[in-house]
Amino acid sequence: MRSDPIRGKTVRCSYEDGPTAGTRFEHTFAPDGTVMLDLDAGTVVSFASNEKQLFVQHGTFEFAERVT
Repeated sequence: MRSDPIRGKTVRCSYEDGPTAGTRFEHTFAPDGTVMLDLDAGTVVSFASNEKQLFVQHGTFEFAERVT
């Protein structure tokens, strides 16, 4: 069984389009966390919405190094 490369890691996402274009987000996944990312291409697709619209956002991600 292949180990889960996401659990317990911090991931940084930067979006190229949508309402958060040019913004970087960082999320740390708990040991039991899961998420759908394209690990081979280093890309992420997610959704953002407000009271009037739904946006599909495309971007890239990287694993962040933890400072101890």
